[in-house]
This record gives sequence, structure tokens and C-alpha cells, in this order.
Amino acid sequence: MKLKSITLENIRSYKNLNLTFPEGSLLLSGNIGSGKSSVLLAIDFALFGIQRGNLEGSALLRHAEQTGSVELLLDIQDNTVKIKRNLKRTSSAIVQDSGEITINNETQKLTPLELKNSILKLLNYPKDLLTKNKSLIYRYTVYTPQEQMKQILLGTKEERLETLRKVFGIDKYKRIKDNTKIISTHIKQKRKFYQGETQDIPEKQKLHNEKHSELHLIKQQLQEIIPLFTIKKQELETKLKEIQIFEEAIKELNEHKNSLNLLETNQTHLTNKKSSTLQQIQELQLKIQELKDQDLTIKDSYEELIKQQKEQITILEQQIHLLRDKKQEYKVKTKHSQTIKEKISTLDSCPTCQQEVTESHKVMIEQEHNTNIQTLEQQIILLEGQESRLNENLSLLKTSLETLNKKNSQIELI
Repeated sequence: MKLKSITLENIRSYKNLNLTFPEGSLLLSGNIGSGKSSVLLAIDFALFGIQRGNLEGSALLRHAEQTGSVELLLDIQDNTVKIKRNLKRTSSAIVQDSGEITINNETQKLTPLELKNSILKLLNYPKDLLTKNKSLIYRYTVYTPQEQMKQILLGTKEERLETLRKVFGIDKYKRIKDNTKIISTHIKQKRKFYQGETQDIPEKQKLHNEKHSELHLIKQQLQEIIPLFTIKKQELETKLKEIQIFEEAIKELNEHKNSLNLLETNQTHLTNKKSSTLQQIQELQLKIQELKDQDLTIKDSYEELIKQQKEQITILEQQIHLLRDKKQEYKVKTKHSQTIKEKISTLDSCPTCQQEVTESHKVMIEQEHNTNIQTLEQQIILLEGQESRLNENLSLLKTSLETLNKKNSQIELI
């Protein structure tokens, strides 16, 4: 990558600046505050955009300006590339606006994130850095602040090596070296293990030969035993068949015994039931005779009682109905008195004679209606007490009637 020129508009201390970079190395020199860091930060912004925590929009846009931009021209692998990024001030923050990238006179308008990914691919940065907001490779390949450079120069050998590994993406070789050591150690341990396992091979071979001889002897003995075993096996199968026949016969005998016991139990039960039934027949015959002798006029007396109970229930129900009508009438009158009270309190003149209604007259009418309401409420309470007593009597009569009906049904059944 070779920088060719940069153009700043409303960036930090620069309102407008066009800077062309010569071939070879370039040194920016000047007093403190002359704008050296502004050029480096502008290059950083053009390549990578705003970086939260490292390069904020508020640190780039010129004070009191609403918009700003950086345009960077460079060569990358025989391609002429022009990058333009824009800043704008909103009500709450300074943010990146859409930018554009031109490669060999072909221009694309991209969002800040799309522009960043496109530049990272052009610069051939490692793919695992494409989605990172912070990375050492940004800081050390574009712009390294003085304090961070001091840390590299004054750090230990291991610290400097670790930083360079991260910057140039070669820390993977250190991991390869460490992993190689681990694998080598593991292989050595396995080799020692296998050496230990193979030290007693002659003894194990000798033991193997002995066991092989024993196995040959056992096979010979087995060949002699097999014919005898076949005979005994046939005899065993014959005995098992005989045992199976005996077991089936025993099972059948037990079933017959169980059937016989069940029949004897049923016979005993039926005999006892016959005796009990004969006794019950005799008792029922005696009861029938007794019932025939009883006076059948009892049924007439129960029917008369039932008729009287029904008449009393009808009378009580009529009385309860009258009480409820009277109670409802008193409630209507009470409500009417309350309505008059509410109306008289807001009345200034009589709607009939148009005369003024005095406060004393209002008080007198309210007292009359209060007295009337109190009397009506007392009457309602008395009526409710009477209704409760009548309901109790009605419940008792209905219970008694139900009992009489049951007894009458029993008499009819008899």
C-alpha cells in the first residue's frame, strides 16, 4: 500500500487541507498542536472509520461544524483506490455517514460497515479481524500513539515479540511450536510405555507355549469325553420327557381335586341356603297372617293427616306471599320518601304555586319524611321477622308431610 494524497474538510484544526505524499519515506515535523496527529488520525479514520474507545467522531469533526470528510488516495497491488468517508453532527452525537470507494475509476457508495469490510479485504488483513472493533493491527500499521510506541521500545523481549506476533498475525506459529512440544512429549511417553510393555516378551512367549501344550492335552481329553457325553445327553432327554409326562398327569389330578372341592363347597352352601330359605318362608307366612289381622283403617288416618298438612302449607304460603307484597309496598314508599328528601333539598321555589321554599319548610318536610322512613323500615323489619317464622313453620310442615307420605307409601306397599 502506498499513500498518494489526502484531502481534509472540517477535520480537527483543518478547515480545508490537500496534502500530497512524495515517494519514499515521509517525516511530519512541527510544533505541538501544529496538526501532525490530525493527519495521522485522518488516515486511520479513512481506512477503518470510527473506532469506539480509540477514535470517536467527536475527536475528528471540527468544532461548531455540521459536516466533515476525509478523502484518501492510495495504490494497493497495482490498483488506484480512492476512499471517502463522511461525518455529520446529529442532535445527540457525531456519527459516520455513508461513504464511497473508487477502484480504478469504478465508484461504489457503501455504508460505513460495508466500506470497512471492503478496505480490510483490499489490505488483505486476516479474516478473523473483519468483525473486531479494536485490534492491534489497526494501531500499529497505521498510527501508533507515542505512549504505545514507548511501551514497545521499552518493553521486555517477550513483550515485544508478543506484540509483533499479534500485529503481523504470526502468533499462530508460537502456538504451533508449543503444540509440537506437547505432541513430542506425548510420543516419547508412549514410546517408553511400549518399551516397558515389550520387555517381558520372551517370558510371555514361554508362557504362551506352555498354555498351548495344555490346550492340546485338553482337546485330546475332550475328544475322548464327547462320545460319553452324547450318550448321557440322550439319556437325559429321555428322562426329561418322562418327567414332563408325570408333571402333566399331576397337574390334571390337581385340577380334578380342585373341581371336587369346589363342588363340595357349593353343595354345602346350597344346603345351608335351602334351610335358611325354608325358615324365611315360615316367618313370612306368620307376618302375612299378622298383617291380615291388623286394622286397615290406619291408611285412612294417614291420608287424613296428609290432607290437613297440605291445607296448612297452602295457608302458610298465602300468608308469606301477602307479607312479601306488604314488605315490597313499604320499600317502595321508603324509596319515594328518600326521593322527595333529595329533591326538596335542591328546590328553591314550589313548582305548583311558584312560592319560595324556605329553609325551615325544607327542614320540616325532611323531618316528616325521616320519621316516615324510620317507621317504614321498622315495619319492614317486623314483616321480615314474621316471614322468617312462617318460613320455619312451613319447612317443618313440609318435613312432616314428607314423613307422612313415606309412611303412607309403606302402608300401601304392605
